[in-house]
Amino acid sequence: PSRYQNITHNINHLHISNGKKLTITDSTNDWNHIYNISLLTGEGEIEWVGVNRWFDNTPSGPSRLVLSGENSFKGSLLVNQWDNHGSMQHVSLAHDYAAKNMVINMWGDSNSRPGLAISTQNAHVAGIGGTTDTFVYAGGIKSYGNGANPVSSALNTLTINTAGKNHTYNGTILGDAANGLNIVKDGVGKQTFTNSANVVHDVTALQGSLEFTAASTVHGDISIAQGAELTLGSEYSLNAGQTLNVLTGTGGMPAVLNSNLVLNGGSLMFGAYNTSTAALSVQGVSLGSDFTSLNVLFGNTTSITAGASYLLAGGDWSALDGRLVYDAGDYLTATLSASGNGL
Repeated sequence: PSRYQNITHNINHLHISNGKKLTITDSTNDWNHIYNISLLTGEGEIEWVGVNRWFDNTPSGPSRLVLSGENSFKGSLLVNQWDNHGSMQHVSLAHDYAAKNMVINMWGDSNSRPGLAISTQNAHVAGIGGTTDTFVYAGGIKSYGNGANPVSSALNTLTINTAGKNHTYNGTILGDAANGLNIVKDGVGKQTFTNSANVVHDVTALQGSLEFTAASTVHGDISIAQGAELTLGSEYSLNAGQTLNVLTGTGGMPAVLNSNLVLNGGSLMFGAYNTSTAALSVQGVSLGSDFTSLNVLFGNTTSITAGASYLLAGGDWSALDGRLVYDAGDYLTATLSASGNGL
């Protein structure tokens, strides 16, 4: 084909045996490759090396790898564009379970910026890693030919089940107030995001540890199950219209927010309760400049024992004494107090 055209490769079934590695190397000319993989099985490794030259005036857009089916592949995908002089490769998860057992790593630099498009409503991966100049975004895969970074064009969910492993992603999760990603952490192990430019919507920690080491922009609610840990930088501000949910998980364990909780309004929703430990553990509690009141809501009330006392949240909550509005539900009579001993 002539320069700046796409070359499409349709692959019905790709199998990689355990311990084996497949390296895909793009050509060195100005052709952009599109790999459509319908079925991926095995337990090996894939490394996609981008060596094509991609320029701002390339009308055909970046090279693309699209995973369109439900795959059982238990392995890793490395998108390697380190120092490749303007190559820009993008991966699309176009099925909820296209990468459910796969760890995806992306290497790039300021000239070569790979991206991962979450192109389905509830994608699953086993972990994400990558360098600073990489992107994760929601919606269709970038296909237009200009040098701009991709943008999120939908609101989708990315569920990460680390299955006892630890992964760190240094790139950027892209989004805005309307579009982007809900992040769900499941399984033991830890997923860490380090970039302060991350923009996310709902954030849920069901198991293990989910850590945003730098303060990120959160447009939605946060939820933490008993026994799970969530870090949102050094402090997380609960604002009007947002809810911090405590979910049922490992009984007798607190849901842990490893950040200072700044209250500007919003709601605390308790769907799990402990008698011997706090249902919610936070680093510290303070009132923000916009604070007027905090709503405390109760779910899963059938699990509450009549006459029992529950420590909803540990720490010093005395600043909220007399400033709480709570809904005990139609069939629950409760007394709520905030003090230096907790909530």
